[in-house]
Amino acid sequence: MKARARRLQLDLDPETGTPIFPTREVWATLGARARADVLETVREALVAISDSSPGESTLHSKPGREAVIHLEHHFRRIRRGLFIAQGLPVCYPGEATFSPDVIAVLDAPVVERVAWMVDAEGRGIDFALEILVFGDRKKDLVTNVARFARLGIPEYFVFDVQRGCVLGYRLAAPGADRYVPIVPQYGRLPCETLGLELAIIEGRLRFFMGAAALQGPLEEVELLSSMVEARERALSEQAERANAAELRAESEADRADAAAARADAEAERADTEAERARTEAERARAEAERTTRAVAGLRAALYALCAARGLEFNPTQRAHLDACDDVAVLTTYVRRATSADMADALFDP
Repeated sequence: MKARARRLQLDLDPETGTPIFPTREVWATLGARARADVLETVREALVAISDSSPGESTLHSKPGREAVIHLEHHFRRIRRGLFIAQGLPVCYPGEATFSPDVIAVLDAPVVERVAWMVDAEGRGIDFALEILVFGDRKKDLVTNVARFARLGIPEYFVFDVQRGCVLGYRLAAPGADRYVPIVPQYGRLPCETLGLELAIIEGRLRFFMGAAALQGPLEEVELLSSMVEARERALSEQAERANAAELRAESEADRADAAAARADAEAERADTEAERARTEAERARAEAERTTRAVAGLRAALYALCAARGLEFNPTQRAHLDACDDVAVLTTYVRRATSADMADALFDP
């Protein structure tokens, strides 16, 4: 069996201790096995450096993971290609390799990669993000600022977790080799490369498009679920209000029906009373007519009887008889007239 060739020895960058990737000319001379060995060497070296760093737990890993999830989901929704990776080795020809916490490249094929090799891809990365917790502040805030600008990476951001802020850097002009700080606008850092804004909200690094923060798939599901629940609660409350209103309307209708029934009963009683009053009035009129006829008959009989018996009345007595309309009194006068010898006897108390 043929012995395996010794791996190509890579020089180390004196400042970062990371392997320096072969130049374009050296890379072109390497076969597939040698190139794979180079990438394995780079990966092992970067992992070793990462393992030697102080443990940062989820304070370091979670923001990068959230950034990848949110950006992947957003660019998938707007149907634009974005290759994004967390901790992927980046290899520029003849340069020290590095692996930012997050890298992104616009309009690049979204395929699996073991490293971003600039020569093979034909372009460098567009966006780099470092999560700074307990790591080397000089590396993230000084060394990377100078190196990434020299490599032509358009924009570079650092999320300083302990200080709760995000810093941004952008090439001073197309083709420039130095960065200028990105000035916050209304508390957010504009990222021209991605067309988004970065801000720290309640200690979390968030990406914004306009007024809305980017959401991951799970967050969108939770948001939609909460919206559905809120809508269901609103519909339930609306239905309860409608039922209550319907019950109130039914109650009001019942009260109105009862009031109408009472009014009808009152009207019937009023009609009955009116009918009774009319009957009483008719009876009264009939009685009055009978009394008038009786009075007239008694008075005529009295006058006829007195005339037949020769009883004469003086003017005062006649006036009294003409004015009297009491049937009982007139009846008494007629009875007395049958036996009286003189008119005065009729009026004897």
